[in-house]
Amino acid sequence: MFRFLYSDIINWTAQFVTRTIESTTPERTEAPEPETPLERLEASVPGVLDFRGRKRTKSRGKSKGNRKWDKFDAITWHQTAVYFEDPETCLNMPVHAVIMPDGRVVLLHNPTTIMWHAHALNRKSIGIEIACMAEGIEGNNNTRNIPRKINPLTGKNWTKAEWLRKKPTMEATDAQIASALALARYYAELTEENEGSIAYQHTHRQGHSSRTADPGSRIFQKIVEPSSAELKHTIRYNWKRKSGNPIPKKWSDKAKARYNWRYD
Repeated sequence: MFRFLYSDIINWTAQFVTRTIESTTPERTEAPEPETPLERLEASVPGVLDFRGRKRTKSRGKSKGNRKWDKFDAITWHQTAVYFEDPETCLNMPVHAVIMPDGRVVLLHNPTTIMWHAHALNRKSIGIEIACMAEGIEGNNNTRNIPRKINPLTGKNWTKAEWLRKKPTMEATDAQIASALALARYYAELTEENEGSIAYQHTHRQGHSSRTADPGSRIFQKIVEPSSAELKHTIRYNWKRKSGNPIPKKWSDKAKARYNWRYD
């Protein structure tokens, strides 16, 4: 007769269970690495909403023409100066992409579409809006952009004090900053893939005199400068087009221009 120890029986039982589990458990496969610029963008942000094929309901949101991949060489950054959380609000915005407060990216037009988003910078750049109400100089709400809109209670344009009470400052969120860096990578990769090249990053301030606070110091310091350094794009600090203004010293030590006559 064979003598079996209780411990032997326990060991045999454990080995049998282990083999059974191994033979019935499906083999795990790792998710494939994203291969295209769009797949890499989707893997890097909370969500991508593709409105590029959607019909526009207002002329300002429609294409103003087309250009070849080698006919633009820059990204221009904007702040919307109004706060919203519904992506449908973006549909008729004259820009290529919008980054929502939660970090989702709304793609509105292909880079080869000409949009009137930045005055003198339109034809040579891709426009990206950050959905926020940023201060031109972070921490100074007197540098907020005040839109020319009618106050229904007075029948006159909103005063700065009225507008600031009604619409408090909403700077770019951390989620927007992270998504903006990913979106800049996407456009750089996509353009290069199509035999073009992005060499510069601009601000709307540099394209028109009315956009002093666009996109504001926080966006410039947290997005434009880090993105340009990562992607080896050039920021022309002391450059402007037509009525635009150069980057101010209040935004960067590398700049020489003043913000405007009121604040320096």
